Amino acid sequence: MTLMLATVTGPDEAEVAVSGGVDIVDFAGGGAPFDLPDLETLRDVVRAVAGRCRVSASAGTLPAHAGRAGEVVRAVAGAGVDSVLVPVPALDAPLLSVLSLPREIRLIAVVLADRGAELAWLGPLAEAGFAGALLDTADKTAGRLLDHLDAAGLARFASLCRERGLAGGFVGGLEAPDVPRLLALRPHVLGFRGALCHGHDRSAGLDAAAVAAIRRLIPAHETAGPEMAEDAASPQADRVFVRDFVLEMSIGAYRHERGQPQRVRFDVTAEVPRPAGGDDIGGVFSYDVILDTIRALAADHVNLVETLAEEIAARLLENERVAAVTVRVAKLDVAPAVVGVEIVRRRS
Repeated sequence: MTLMLATVTGPDEAEVAVSGGVDIVDFAGGGAPFDLPDLETLRDVVRAVAGRCRVSASAGTLPAHAGRAGEVVRAVAGAGVDSVLVPVPALDAPLLSVLSLPREIRLIAVVLADRGAELAWLGPLAEAGFAGALLDTADKTAGRLLDHLDAAGLARFASLCRERGLAGGFVGGLEAPDVPRLLALRPHVLGFRGALCHGHDRSAGLDAAAVAAIRRLIPAHETAGPEMAEDAASPQADRVFVRDFVLEMSIGAYRHERGQPQRVRFDVTAEVPRPAGGDDIGGVFSYDVILDTIRALAADHVNLVETLAEEIAARLLENERVAAVTVRVAKLDVAPAVVGVEIVRRRS
């Protein structure tokens, strides 16, 4: 299950977020992202939430002295939050050892995609006792998370978090169209600020209607119930397709094909139940999910086009909305012809 996080600046916004059904209220009451929060306002936020959902807050950019860093983390935790967020650039080996000592404090690392997104930190963070890691951006004026990291990078972050037992999540300028493509990566958390505010202005207050719109896009459960299964079997279905998508990638079983990128063309069609209607993004299956799946799988060498086609089909069928998928993978640089494979797979 993916949890929805809403960043708030005070108790009034916290009430809007909780009333809108968010799972985590994250307090950011400093003058800039990752500033140490005003602890009195943070206590007001905790009182306003009153245990109806989780509360998190950033410890800010920690001081270099390990002892002082531990005091800052304990002060934020002492305000009554469930989790303390710690930006990764503030960490070094001594800080990791100190911060991992208070096991009753749930620590979440914030990895900054616009500051290098050093994924090598995830292993030491897990060993040090951190509970999770969020992929975020430091400069909120320099683009969204998806502007700084491609589909393969996002998928790698999510996979590494799962491998290391960390609750992984994505935040940083996320908008409604980003939700379905990120849900496909099975994150533990998706976090929002601007998309929840009036006019999508992160400096404006939270808008209850915007909160509700994002909440509808994030299902409470990942598995489809009997009703969804019945819809998937219905002959009334739409076909969401990607045609003539060409990537250069490393593919081929011959030794000479390794390290020599080849052009590969992808044609993919996903069969999904017909939506009820209306202009609601929550009612459709996004073609971005197909594109992201192809990009992520094409990032590594694959021996056979058949293997690549099977992996694309399997990934897409993990999405509860997809009833069937047709995948065609063609190598374009094998003279004198275009060669490849086409497969059709259905949800069992």
